[in-house]
Amino acid sequence: MKMLREQVAWCTRAQWVMGICALALLVGFYLVGYAPASHRLAELDRQIANTRSELANTQGKANTLTMITKDVQKLKEKLENSKKLPSQNDLPQFIKDVEMFSRNSSLRGYTQNVLKPIRNETYWQMPIELKFEGDFNKVFTFLQQTEAQKRLTRVKKIELKAKDHDPGQVQVTLTMNIYYLTE
Repeated sequence: MKMLREQVAWCTRAQWVMGICALALLVGFYLVGYAPASHRLAELDRQIANTRSELANTQGKANTLTMITKDVQKLKEKLENSKKLPSQNDLPQFIKDVEMFSRNSSLRGYTQNVLKPIRNETYWQMPIELKFEGDFNKVFTFLQQTEAQKRLTRVKKIELKAKDHDPGQVQVTLTMNIYYLTE
């Protein structure tokens, strides 16, 4: 029996030693393996979340940039098709064009009076007074042709008067400005 007791005592000690070894291995695994891996995994999850957030912001900015690029292209096209401000005084050509428009529209009594030019810092403003008469539709066509020119013009004042005994006929006094750059 003594031997049996010694064997039981020896087995009990062996169980305690193995239990302590198992506990030491478990603590060692936690401290050396599991805890650092968990911390690293949590850090990677934070980095992924930050990167996704940054990606969403960047995609939003990229979409905005694409829209801005399209808007800039549209504005460039609009600018290319807009009226131009000549770099020099092209009054003689402008007068020829307006006279041609008046002849094409069959206007009568066409006269023009070039008024004193006004100089600003970056451009000249040249007022021109036009007087003519004709059928309302033809006057309208003349005004459309004058406005459709590629050069910059602005109507400052326009007076339309119906002729008393001639239906559809109007007398027009028009003051407009043409512009060109200062030299």
